[in-house]
Amino acid sequence: MTETEFETMSSEDKKPTLNIVQRPGESDEAMLARTMLDPTVLAGISVLRLLNNQLNLGEAESDLSSLVEELGNQVAAANTGNVDPSVTMLISQAHTLNGIFHSTLQKACNNFGHYPETVERYMKLALKAQSQCRSTLQAISKIKNPTIIGYARQANIAHGHQQVNNILVEKNLENELLEENSGERLDFGATETAIGNDPEMETVGAVNGSENK
Repeated sequence: MTETEFETMSSEDKKPTLNIVQRPGESDEAMLARTMLDPTVLAGISVLRLLNNQLNLGEAESDLSSLVEELGNQVAAANTGNVDPSVTMLISQAHTLNGIFHSTLQKACNNFGHYPETVERYMKLALKAQSQCRSTLQAISKIKNPTIIGYARQANIAHGHQQVNNILVEKNLENELLEENSGERLDFGATETAIGNDPEMETVGAVNGSENK
């Protein structure tokens, strides 16, 4: 493996450099393409440009290679065995959004007491970055801990004299046969008049005890 210095663009006079390890059999073009698409490299460049002027480190100088290496360590720690590329990308973006939040917050603080409109503009940007950072972390959590949707069935469990039974509700087909149409009962018609074929069974008339002995 060989180590190559890769220059990145910066608004400052001195350009930060990144040490790249070339894989065995990898061409220079493939190495540069892999580096340019590496989420930790892109995040490191953004964070460095956002916070480089905000931090007062004295004689210490910011180093892009060290920053990318630390980002890689944090990504590895957050992955904990999960090598999903989307998680790596989102973690790197969360660090970048956090850098945007602190950078714009510092710019807002620098204008306190002088330019209230500028303060408000930077504060809105800072809070938007904070909100997006939170959403990114929530997305990471959902990827690493997906929601499991299951179906629970009732089981027969006996505790002493207590027993829980599954109940199967069935339609009463016998009652349905009495239905001519759904929701309508059969019409049995009006009550018929009694027929006088059996005189002995006719209704007995009124009896006067004093007259009919």
